[in-house]
Amino acid sequence: IPTATFILMCISSSLSATFLADTIARIPGNRRFALRVEFPCIFDEFFGSRSRPMVLAMLLACFFSQTISGIVASAQVVDGLIVMVNPYRATYALRVLPSPALVRWPPPT
Repeated sequence: IPTATFILMCISSSLSATFLADTIARIPGNRRFALRVEFPCIFDEFFGSRSRPMVLAMLLACFFSQTISGIVASAQVVDGLIVMVNPYRATYALRVLPSPALVRWPPPT
């Protein structure tokens, strides 16, 4: 199942990149990619300038979510490193809700 999932993801991302390049090429005056066309400009051309704020908001939300997930993944790696080099073989976190407490996290066995 993981191999099939990776193959499907590869195919879908390749097709979406191909369709994006084709759409950029279809903008008037950009047949040979002579113009500088950015992602929101595609929506300006085909859907009008009223779509620009919504597209930019969705693009920024996507960037924000990717940044947050990267920070969380990095924090988990550093936390695991601290657990492995700490002589007590644990790390601690401050829990705020439902009641404040200091939580001990041992390494997975």
